[in-house]
Amino acid sequence: MIGRYPDYDVFDAASMWDEATRRAVEARMGAASKPLSFFTAEEAPTLRAFCDVVTAQDGEPRIPVAELVDGKLAGGRLDGYQYADMPDDRETWHMVLRGLDEVAARRYAQPSFAAQI
Repeated sequence: MIGRYPDYDVFDAASMWDEATRRAVEARMGAASKPLSFFTAEEAPTLRAFCDVVTAQDGEPRIPVAELVDGKLAGGRLDGYQYADMPDDRETWHMVLRGLDEVAARRYAQPSFAAQI
């Protein structure tokens, strides 16, 4: 038994997909095998832990949220708007990860947010 819906396999419907759907699903499924390129190796554990917490992923199989966010930011695909008093999304992500690690160290005597999870 794997995942939340063990009897369902998204690829069973692949013969009914149009080309755009096929490309989107295959890109998302292939994201897990790509190395991170926007985030540093030091940021990666905190990024993965944060993505798992906010998406309630506490077991396998996981949706590769960290890789999807990394690909979006590395490719410069931003949301198209920015609040006047906030930094660019790319800098915001770096700040959030640093902040999570700083709080883990200061409040919980943990080396990182990921170590706390």
